[in-house]
Amino acid sequence: LSEFEVGWNLPGSDYRLVPWKVLRDAARGVDILRRCIEIRKRHVASLKWAWTVSDDAVEQALLGRRGAARVDVEAELREKLAPEIARLTAFWRRPWRANNKNFKQWASMVLEEHLVVDAVAIYPEMTYGGQCLNLEVVSGSTIKPLRDWRGALPRPPYPAYQQILYGFPRGEFTATVEDTPQGKVAPGAFASDQLYYYVGTPFAETPYGLSAVEQALISARLYLKRQGWMLAEYDDGVTPNTWLIPPADAAQVLGEPFTVLKRREWEDAINDELSGNTALRHRAKVTPPGFKPEQMATVAEQYKPDYDFFLIRLLASHMDVTLPELNITEPGGLGASGYHEGQEDVQNRIGTRPTAATLEDIVNDLSTQFLGAPDELTFRILDLESDDEAAQDQVAQNRVQTGRMTINEDRDRQGQPRYAFPEADKPMIQTTRG
Repeated sequence: LSEFEVGWNLPGSDYRLVPWKVLRDAARGVDILRRCIEIRKRHVASLKWAWTVSDDAVEQALLGRRGAARVDVEAELREKLAPEIARLTAFWRRPWRANNKNFKQWASMVLEEHLVVDAVAIYPEMTYGGQCLNLEVVSGSTIKPLRDWRGALPRPPYPAYQQILYGFPRGEFTATVEDTPQGKVAPGAFASDQLYYYVGTPFAETPYGLSAVEQALISARLYLKRQGWMLAEYDDGVTPNTWLIPPADAAQVLGEPFTVLKRREWEDAINDELSGNTALRHRAKVTPPGFKPEQMATVAEQYKPDYDFFLIRLLASHMDVTLPELNITEPGGLGASGYHEGQEDVQNRIGTRPTAATLEDIVNDLSTQFLGAPDELTFRILDLESDDEAAQDQVAQNRVQTGRMTINEDRDRQGQPRYAFPEADKPMIQTTRG
């Protein structure tokens, strides 16, 4: 599949261009990145969720029942699978019971690994009977994917992952298989590798992904340099607020050579007189003959926020977060007075929905692989509206008002129960008078 470095599977070998620690430190130490990560996590982890009948299962059931209403078929499947829905819902309320983590906390940990290192590692704690007790979130930066002779992930019974702790592999995770030439999975054993490993941005040449934090590293370095310059102005700055410039013929005016020692004498005399004396500094002062005072520009006068806004916008774009989500409003410009609905749609489209889709994929994969979830069921994040759904509602409304679709047909489209009154099944035309 791909060419890879010799000795990839040997303990201690590490071919990552960016060390894991750099990504962890950037996610914690760069305030804008940390804020963006928390926003992405909060938007998804706080949403409601449910186990529902998948659209594919409903479509498949409708193929053999011509004329049946979609909502009726979906209700039948839901009633049939009600025990499985209840079992999966009860488990996912607390997917990591041993560590006292509910779904919101568990999802926050998973999304942290996804956004920072793009390596989500889940270890299922199983009973001898094959039941999953806990889904433990393992630090993705400690997991090293192994490679076979083609560069792909080794298949059972060979190890597929190693956990590197303190520079040494502490465990290899693979499936338990029968001792047969076919290598079939033993009854009651794990369906596949004991460790679930998810990469959001996969590549053909490497088993590692590319996280949002890693993509933002160069911009984050510029941002830190900018902050370092601002801190240095206060901590290490050497430019005084005021200079007293002596005349060119200072030696003649003073009657003696203007040496370094003489300069220090003048500085000490003036500073000792004014230092700590606020009232005296506000009084009129007479400078020595020939000396010309010159006021220096302050930090506030030198500081220009345009470059900082550029850096913050750059970091926010890498993290798919809009500036209003950071409580930052750019000065001037159309629509800069506050957060409006258009910005909410943008945030929903570029950040919330893709992150929710990632979490849905992870939960569905884990449920199928380790919890025995039926193929007809799917995990779904609720309360996600989009521009496409709003447009579909507008089209459906126009069709109902022009008689091209009945009210109950629109209810079927939304997966909602049908109305019982006869008019809901009859086409109608709505005019300006009703």
